[in-house]
Amino acid sequence: SYQRLLSMGKGPLLTGLFEVAAVFVAALGLATALGLSRLEGTFLAAALCISSTSIVARSFHELRFKGRRFVGQAFGILLVEDGLAILLLIALATLATGESLDAWQILTVAGRFLFFIFLCFVAGVYLVPMALKQVRPWLSNETTVLISVGLCLLMVVLATYAGFSAAIGAFLMGSILAGTPEGPRIEQLLEPLKDLFVAIFFVFIGMRIDPHAMIEAINANGAPVL
Repeated sequence: SYQRLLSMGKGPLLTGLFEVAAVFVAALGLATALGLSRLEGTFLAAALCISSTSIVARSFHELRFKGRRFVGQAFGILLVEDGLAILLLIALATLATGESLDAWQILTVAGRFLFFIFLCFVAGVYLVPMALKQVRPWLSNETTVLISVGLCLLMVVLATYAGFSAAIGAFLMGSILAGTPEGPRIEQLLEPLKDLFVAIFFVFIGMRIDPHAMIEAINANGAPVL
């Protein structure tokens, strides 16, 4: 919940910034040692310095780490990584087209991202608990699931229209709902649905792997095809 994130202070922010910067520099050095071009090395470093929130969350769940203090710290760091990933995507898209980086564009997106998070939290902290309190007498299990998923998808749409990832929107609404009195009940009811979407996520990632593209890349580099 957002209360736990705020109680952590600046630790996750500083740790996330340091972790991304350290891994990026180390991966860039490794790419240079392997003989990759500067552009290829930059793409490799950017891919390695950002962790998958879904994979980390699934790992914590399977290892039964839920409720431990460091789990909240880890999710705070992942949120910082998600924010930095937006800036990296803009920078990489610019470099891939051969253009020079526009520092003003990066700062503008960063400011818009912080303003979006602030606006969502301010609105959500006041409006969502108030709305749930008004409809509490009619909150059956089915209605609670529908309202929770509907609010999540609404935030996803808003984040997408604002130019950010769907994961950011879902995370923000999840954090807001977790801070309401109905938070524990919502979490329990959505557990099966979460498992379903996690399975879809991993299947979707696997289906995006194109064996033909891998073979073409191997041929282009002059390596034998297995």
